[in-house]
Amino acid sequence: MADKDHMNMIITGHIDNGKSTTMGHFLLDLGVVDERTIAAHAKESEETGKGDSFKYAWVMDNIKDERARGITNFLLKKEKQIQQLHLVVKLENTHSY
Repeated sequence: MADKDHMNMIITGHIDNGKSTTMGHFLLDLGVVDERTIAAHAKESEETGKGDSFKYAWVMDNIKDERARGITNFLLKKEKQIQQLHLVVKLENTHSY
């Protein structure tokens, strides 16, 4: 990891402001997440009766309770190696404070 640049991102906001959805799009655009993963999340979201609206958010929201309720309950941290970059993404709801 010493030979890679390191980037930390902290995404904060109120509940239901789209933090997980935004980061799902971002990680797809970076190539960290592939289209098959998004399609799988879309299918699973449709099976819950929510349409495919959570397909990007579920890239970040992995916990069953979060998916059932449609909100991020916990501080999320994802670490990814992207080409020459080590990316750390943290999501945090401001309602926690």
